[in-house]
Amino acid sequence: AGHVCVEVVGAEGVAPGYGFDDCDPITGDFADRLVTWKGKSKIPRRPDAPVAFRVRMYAAQLFSMRFA
Repeated sequence: AGHVCVEVVGAEGVAPGYGFDDCDPITGDFADRLVTWKGKSKIPRRPDAPVAFRVRMYAAQLFSMRFA
């Protein structure tokens, strides 16, 4: 089966604990699946700091992402 993993990248690089290896893989068809890293979903960051996301997919398609 295919899966999707996400890592969080800040100005200093990959956020500790939020890399691909920490991500709980997403499998299946979802329109509202919450990304988690070892069960954590809250991303620690400063409000004035930029953040980016890298997405790694295996036998998967990504149709959309939503940020709240």
